[in-house]
Amino acid sequence: MWDIVPRMIRFPKLQVSLAALALSSAVALAPSSATAAPSPSAAKAKGSGGNFGIGLTLIDPIGATGKYFFDSNNAIQFHLGYGGVLPKGGAGHGFRLGGDWTYHIATIASVDNVFDFIPYVGVGVFGLVGRCWNGRRWNTGDRGGTCGGILFRTPVVGFTFHWKPLPFDTFIEGSWSPGIGFSPGGAFAALSSGDFALGFRYYF
Repeated sequence: MWDIVPRMIRFPKLQVSLAALALSSAVALAPSSATAAPSPSAAKAKGSGGNFGIGLTLIDPIGATGKYFFDSNNAIQFHLGYGGVLPKGGAGHGFRLGGDWTYHIATIASVDNVFDFIPYVGVGVFGLVGRCWNGRRWNTGDRGGTCGGILFRTPVVGFTFHWKPLPFDTFIEGSWSPGIGFSPGGAFAALSSGDFALGFRYYF
């Protein structure tokens, strides 16, 4: 585990209200020294929530996500989910498994004891397995069968908030992914996928 400079956060006394009780419950689940995921700025306080996070992505794809920081700039992330794809002559969807390398450019905005706002870019690849698509240009004889594909995420562009009070990040991410699909019948087709996802991760 990459050692990130720890920073103790002293929480103010919470007022007795329903909102305060909800917040105190969330704080109780986090380590007392937990702040955020690593942030790429030597001038900013680094997070001490840990370098490995897991969470969920929503919209496209929808599923599970994980991320590991090698240092405050470089990380790998992986996804297991369900999303769409666009073959020539039709449209389809399927289960996806893939990974990306991401580079976190800089902390472009920071609010003390609240969050760091960080853009990032990257490249990746994922495999897709799903029902074959109805398309006159691709293997109409295998309609309803199982087909696969390999797509390359080039580029990945995203923005992340590394929250300081708790070891969470939230992110907005998009990518364009060209690739190739294939079916058991030996047919091939050009594929593409435009992804847009919202998500969050908890860092251990």
